[in-house]
Amino acid sequence: MSVELYDLGQRLRAGLAGRSVARSSHALALPPVRPIAVAVDTTGPTPTVTATDALTSCTGRGPGALAALAQVYGPLSDDHRSLVVPDRATLRALVDLAHASAVGGPDEAIAEVLDWWQTRSEHPGSGAVLVLTEACRARWTLGVAPAEERRFTVWRSWLGLAATDPRAPATSGMLPGAGLVTAGVTLPGLDTAAQQDTEAWMALRSRAVTPASWRTWRSRDTRARAALGLATRSDAVDLLTSYALDDPRIAAREAFTGNVVHAVLTAVPEPGVIEAHADRLICRLRPGADLTVTWDPQPALPGAPTASGAAGSTTQTVSAVLTASSITGDGRLLLVLTGAPRTVARLSPGDLLTVRAARITAAGQVNSRRTLSARYRHRRNWLAAGVAPAVTRRSVPLDVIVAAAEN
Repeated sequence: MSVELYDLGQRLRAGLAGRSVARSSHALALPPVRPIAVAVDTTGPTPTVTATDALTSCTGRGPGALAALAQVYGPLSDDHRSLVVPDRATLRALVDLAHASAVGGPDEAIAEVLDWWQTRSEHPGSGAVLVLTEACRARWTLGVAPAEERRFTVWRSWLGLAATDPRAPATSGMLPGAGLVTAGVTLPGLDTAAQQDTEAWMALRSRAVTPASWRTWRSRDTRARAALGLATRSDAVDLLTSYALDDPRIAAREAFTGNVVHAVLTAVPEPGVIEAHADRLICRLRPGADLTVTWDPQPALPGAPTASGAAGSTTQTVSAVLTASSITGDGRLLLVLTGAPRTVARLSPGDLLTVRAARITAAGQVNSRRTLSARYRHRRNWLAAGVAPAVTRRSVPLDVIVAAAEN
């Protein structure tokens, strides 16, 4: 079965049951901090912004559109607030209003906050911005066409959220929806994203208290700063993807993409080396990749909870490297894994293994970015020198091109 059929099965089940079907066991978004729900109406001659929080609601049009958001936000403090929007188009409309505002005008402070919100929204896992349609699609599946899930009104109907809010009809159901999509147990590891949000907000506040600084939110990034920004965004994607594989529902789906492989240990040819046969012929793990291998030496009875970390769970984990993968004569996928002999010795033939890419750590990413920062600022680096390197062409082996196409 392919992952497309897996997704279709969930969608058909949701349609037959008339309710949403869970795609994850955990909340994949951080609970918003003193959230502000914002809607933008661009159908008229001038944009209309409606902002609502738990206590206040305000609507602004034309030149006073951002003033409505500023009034609900209140004075800036050392603690940031979270923005809740129905879709990505709303966030883009708000950012456009921020860039169109007058430099040094009355909306300068809230415009800078909007620019900060946009930057944080480009870091998956951040709790600074909650795009409801994206968060809902990550957690549930509906019995409608995939394109319909991009409209918040569809989610509002299926999740049973309030259809109208007498204070602000434009933002109806958004704050309850934010509470619902972040309810339950948060995906372990997302507290790292909350810490990064705090650090980014304090950086913004430090610029606010030193107005003499030449750099503002409107300034163009230097080459080194832009390169590091791309690195932080890429790291955020990789980190959330790695954390998400610890969710049992997501891991079950990823088994059909090859990012997670279930296999049976069949042989231990030598200390530190094991051979395992996968349950299907799809595997996106490449030889030389660092892996995390989990197994349960005492499998639970059928029907009992088997989630890693659950009470009474005996799941164990070892680190390994994929040495080779091949198709055997009987048409099965064979994986050869190498690890520390002492840890691999805990495995026995017949154990059911779950193999995935090695878990990424936030600390390792921080150290990597520090190294990148030093390299980017070195006087011999073209980013710091401001001189682009000369374009050179060379032959590329065919197997490299094929491997790149597969990825």
